[in-house]
Amino acid sequence: MNLGDGKTIGRPTNFCDTIAKKIIDACRSGFTMEKAGELVGLEPSTIQGWVSKRPAFGLEIKKARKEHEISLLRSI
Repeated sequence: MNLGDGKTIGRPTNFCDTIAKKIIDACRSGFTMEKAGELVGLEPSTIQGWVSKRPAFGLEIKKARKEHEISLLRSI
């Protein structure tokens, strides 16, 4: 929560490009967001929060999941 004076209340985020990439890569391999979170040691609610606050991250996850679906269809 922003207090209007540049300070926020709450826990600092663990979000970083390295962790985001690991989650996206795991989703591209077929992991759910929940399982990808377990892989990097995060609760599903944390990842859901990141998706809500960072739309570009959410789009990358959706894209990765679709890429996995396409790879499964091509393997048939």
